[in-house]
Amino acid sequence: MTKQLELKIGTSANFIELILTKDVSTLEAIYDLIDNSIDAARNDLFLKNKNELDKFGLPKSYKGYEVYIDIKENYFSITDNCFGVSKESLINKTFVIAEPSNHDYGIGQYGIGLKRSLLKIGNKYSFKIDNGQECYVANFDNHSFGIKKNLIAEITNSTGKPYTFFAVSELKDEVKKDILNKKWIDKAIQGLQDRYSIYFSKGFSVSLRYLDKDVLLSLKNSIPSLRTDGKFLPKTTPLTFGDVNVTIESGIHEQYYFPTESKYSLSINRKLTNDFGIYFICNDRVIVKSSTEQKHGWKTKWHSEYNGFVCLVRFTSKDPSNLPWNTAKSAMREDASLFLDVIEEIQPIADNYRSEIKNRYIKNKDVKTETDAGADTESGTDAGADTESGTDAGADTESGTDAGADTESGTDAGADTESGTDAGADTESGTDAGADTESGTDAGVETETERKEKIRKERLKKPQLAKSIVEYEPLVKMINRLDIAKFNNLYKSLLDIDPQQHTLLTIVGIWSFLDSLARIDKAYSGDNFSGYFNGKLQHYPFSDKEEIKVIKKQFEWFMHEGNFNKHDKDYATLNGIDVVYKFNKLQPVIAHIMEMHTLKSIK
Repeated sequence: MTKQLELKIGTSANFIELILTKDVSTLEAIYDLIDNSIDAARNDLFLKNKNELDKFGLPKSYKGYEVYIDIKENYFSITDNCFGVSKESLINKTFVIAEPSNHDYGIGQYGIGLKRSLLKIGNKYSFKIDNGQECYVANFDNHSFGIKKNLIAEITNSTGKPYTFFAVSELKDEVKKDILNKKWIDKAIQGLQDRYSIYFSKGFSVSLRYLDKDVLLSLKNSIPSLRTDGKFLPKTTPLTFGDVNVTIESGIHEQYYFPTESKYSLSINRKLTNDFGIYFICNDRVIVKSSTEQKHGWKTKWHSEYNGFVCLVRFTSKDPSNLPWNTAKSAMREDASLFLDVIEEIQPIADNYRSEIKNRYIKNKDVKTETDAGADTESGTDAGADTESGTDAGADTESGTDAGADTESGTDAGADTESGTDAGADTESGTDAGADTESGTDAGVETETERKEKIRKERLKKPQLAKSIVEYEPLVKMINRLDIAKFNNLYKSLLDIDPQQHTLLTIVGIWSFLDSLARIDKAYSGDNFSGYFNGKLQHYPFSDKEEIKVIKKQFEWFMHEGNFNKHDKDYATLNGIDVVYKFNKLQPVIAHIMEMHTLKSIK
């Protein structure tokens, strides 16, 4: 008879607990429970058809929904009035690990949040779940997970008002240490403010009782809005990746003003510095706040000329599993292709902000004013300045000379003398650079006439740029196929007009052409045609990534130049040749988008 050996197989009793809770903090576990409450509130809104939506397609109000949290040294509970749980979900999903949730536009998606949170916080649990029809009550412990035995809940009468109550006792040692740490509770409250800012702005409420004392919370939206009263208006770039809609909004912090503006306050600006940067928001849940890290798309050093910059990147999806966040919702998945595609858009947006702010707010280089927060001098100069006066960032002098000058006088940068001679002169007099004498005589045997003639012949030729918009045949074909008279007339007018004499009319005409073209597609939100066109470039045969960036910048340029020319009483685009050059470069791309997207959208 063959001898046999019986081998133990399976998992250890606490395997599930260890694998689920190893990389999750106490705070993340509590936030997971709040996420569940918010998902329940959203489900209730959709079920009752009270789902008035905001511009992102998410509920506009959570007023009346609230969460109450009670934290003691060896006890934790959370109660909400958001919806309760249906009998079917409670039987088949609620306590099954990794059973995906099906919350539309949810912030919990993997079916592990509730279980992981309970296992992380403590060892013994109880719940009361009232769905308005029946109330379910049960007690269980951490060993209930992973055993082949179902949980038994008692059915009692409903109070008539939906609510959900979970309590945890016998808290884990790590959790008890966290709870008794004053810094931990302060961080917990700040985390609530940061992560759920948008929900608080929509009326959602969280109350907290900590160590038998009610904590007065003034939780509100800490995500800055963007200024709409300045020379630089907010910009919106909408993108679509399958079922995920991405909206990049950028502009000036709502409370930030520049030294040339009447509302300017250095003290206020300094308080705002922690708000500048990039925000990532998934289905209204804030994941990353005010980042300037390279992993989030910031590819350069921070400079004071970026001060005031806020960039809100919002991901929205009916199926939350499509969103590029980690399971704890504490960070973005930096290896996700969707995330990598989106962050490529951010640095060009930030650089455009810096350029536009310099042009619109910092034109007068000699104005001596206090500069914004971020300066590293004892006075109010811009960050990077090494002087004691109000000169521009980068100046090395104590006077108002141009940045880069090495002298104490007003000579040109690069001069080596104490007088006003041209850069490169070797004498103490005002002779021309290159002269070998101490007087003003000509060098060598070359006459003045010959020297001037030689210089004239050596001048670079001016590039031959188009002075008018060139008729592009593929675009003409697409306009004819579109068969809308407005576009034939607009394009014909652009071909006939003299952009040098009528630059403003040309730029506004191009703006009208592009904006009207985007509006043909019903999916266009109507906010920003540059974002619409830039979201349609996936299949255009670009030679390299740099060409893509140039094209995107040009669509943005027409968007913002057109807006400023139309709405600003002083602003005017003056370089008609530049307008022609940019539009001629865009024509092949516009024709491609019309063929691949615009014409198909009206079939």
